[in-house]
Amino acid sequence: MSQKTIAIISTLKPVNDIRSYEKMARSLASKSTHSITLIGSDSQNYKEDKEEKNIHFQPLPKFDRLGIKRFFIPCIILKKLIKLKPELIIVNTPELLIVSTINQILFGGKIVYDLQENHYKNLIHQHNYPPVIKHIIGYLIRLKEVLLSPFVDYFILAEKGYVKELGFIKKRFTIVENKTIVKNKIERPKEVKRKMQFLFTGNISENSGVFTAIDFYRKIHNCIPETKLVIIGHSPSHAFLKKLKTSTDINIELIASTTPVSHSKIVEQIASSDFGIVSYNVNPSNENCMPTKVFEYLAYGLPIISQSGTIWTEYASGFNACVSVDFKQFGESEIAGQLVKFHKSFTYKNIPEVRWETEENKFVNLINALLNPQ
Repeated sequence: MSQKTIAIISTLKPVNDIRSYEKMARSLASKSTHSITLIGSDSQNYKEDKEEKNIHFQPLPKFDRLGIKRFFIPCIILKKLIKLKPELIIVNTPELLIVSTINQILFGGKIVYDLQENHYKNLIHQHNYPPVIKHIIGYLIRLKEVLLSPFVDYFILAEKGYVKELGFIKKRFTIVENKTIVKNKIERPKEVKRKMQFLFTGNISENSGVFTAIDFYRKIHNCIPETKLVIIGHSPSHAFLKKLKTSTDINIELIASTTPVSHSKIVEQIASSDFGIVSYNVNPSNENCMPTKVFEYLAYGLPIISQSGTIWTEYASGFNACVSVDFKQFGESEIAGQLVKFHKSFTYKNIPEVRWETEENKFVNLINALLNPQ
C-alpha cells in the first residue's frame, strides 16, 4: 500500500487531542505507512510526542475562543492544507467544512467529517449564547452541514444516536465510538480506604453538570464526613472558572484551567478515586449520547454515580458498575448507605467493550478503503 498524506484538522481542539491524535493518528501510523499531520490549537505538552513515526504536529497561533483572531484561523488552516496537499482530510469542526471543500476543489482528495457532536442541538439546547444568537448560529451551522454534505465523501459518527438525528449523512457513515485507550493497568487497593474520593472530570461547564456534582457531594459529605471531591478538567470560560472557585471549599479540590489539562493527570485522579460522578444536565443535545468519561471510568475500573433513566446509566449498570441517582431529588442517608455498601463490595472488572481496540480496525479499514478504492 503506497504512502498517502492525511490531515486531521480542528479549530478549538488541541493539536494532540486524544481522539484525533492518540486514537486516530496513532492507529493509522501503527497499521499503515501513511503520513498524518495534525492541525489544531496549541498545546503545552504536544512537543513530547513530536518524534512519533509518520505523525506531525502543526499547532495554530494562539487565539481567544470568541476573539477577532478566530475569524482568520480557517484561512491559516487553508494555507497549511494548500502546502500539504493531503489526499484525505478528517475534519471535526463545522467551520472548517468550507476550507476542506475549497482544498478539494483545488487539489482533489477525500473529505471525512468526524461528527463528535450534533452541533445544531448543542447550540440551541445549551446556554453558551443568548437565546436569539444561539438559534441563529445553530441554524447557520446546520445549513452549512447540509449544503456542503455532497462534498463530504464519508461521515464518522461518534454516537449511535446520530444515525437518527442527522439526516444529511444519508448512508455514508460508520460509527466509531469514542472509547478508551488504557495506557497503564491500575491496581486498586483491596482494602477500603478510610477517605472516600469522588471525581468529576472532563469539560467543566454549567451544561456538564459540575454544580449538580458539587450539590450532590455536599449532601453526601454531610452523611459521610470522611470524603473528598476532586474536580479536574478544562473550562474555556474565565468567568465561569472564577464562579466555580467561589463554590469550592476545603473538601473540594479544583484542578482546572482555561487550557486543556494533561490527560495523564486525569488518569492519576481516576486511579486514586472511588466513584466518578456523571451529572450532565440531560436535554435533547445529550440524551442520545454516551459520555466519553463513562467509557474511561469503566475502562479503569472506576464505578460511576449517574442520573437515573439515562442511556449511560443503563450501559454502566449492565456491568454492575453504577449507582443510579435522581440528582434533583434523593434521600441523602439512603444513597450514602448504598455508596458505602457498593464501595465495600465492588471489585475491578476487565471490560473489553469500552476500549478503543473495538473501534480501531473499523476506523483504519475505512480510511484505507477511501484512500485505495477497489
